[in-house]
Amino acid sequence: MKTKLRYRALAIMSIVCGALMLLDTYGYLGGVYKLWPVFSLILGVGLCLLYFKKQRFEIALLGIGTYFICISFFFLFLNYTSWSILADAWPLFIGFLGLSFLAPVIFGKKRGIFVLIALFLIFLSSVFILAFSADSKLWPISLILFGICLLLVGRFDHDGKTSNHR
Repeated sequence: MKTKLRYRALAIMSIVCGALMLLDTYGYLGGVYKLWPVFSLILGVGLCLLYFKKQRFEIALLGIGTYFICISFFFLFLNYTSWSILADAWPLFIGFLGLSFLAPVIFGKKRGIFVLIALFLIFLSSVFILAFSADSKLWPISLILFGICLLLVGRFDHDGKTSNHR
């Protein structure tokens, strides 16, 4: 019974969205085309809900859902400001990937390497943003910091303990 209700809700939502976009295409409504990231937002929220409601604790659902949610809000922001911002803000995609690794740490039972990968990606994103927005000649600093982060991550094994390998 719940499955039929879900299909009906999805069908009605699809019909309404299609009708709104059709009205926008023919000029009866304005600005509906800017809301296209809502579809990826719905997909991201659906994946996260599937992770929590179905008791299917597959971290990929939560990670991918988190990534879709982040990029959806970013694309909505770009739709209502300017897409030229993307030339300087592209490192945010790396940060969003870091957040998608952080979500299983916050909401799940995963630790260890997930924390390191998340922090590394968020740090790398911020380094790229700082390096490219401050001065274009400073971008090699990001490679140096990337190498340092790899050395630090390499010192930890999968359990989060320091490795004895040198």
